[in-house]
Amino acid sequence: MDGNHLYEFVKKDLETYYPKVKTGGYITGDDYGATQKWWEDGVKKAVDEFRSQSLCKTVLIQAGQFILEKL
Repeated sequence: MDGNHLYEFVKKDLETYYPKVKTGGYITGDDYGATQKWWEDGVKKAVDEFRSQSLCKTVLIQAGQFILEKL
């Protein structure tokens, strides 16, 4: 299943699922940086904002994929 890629929905998904992930677990996704799509920069903006809270360590951002490890 694929979530809505608009900023407010990605932000809500990250906030909702973060508490459910165990410390050392991963939050992953795709379409990071895909700005030519209907959602514009919604994924990147929400993920970058979430990363700035220092709740996770960035493991990888490559080829539109992101992997964050919960601290």
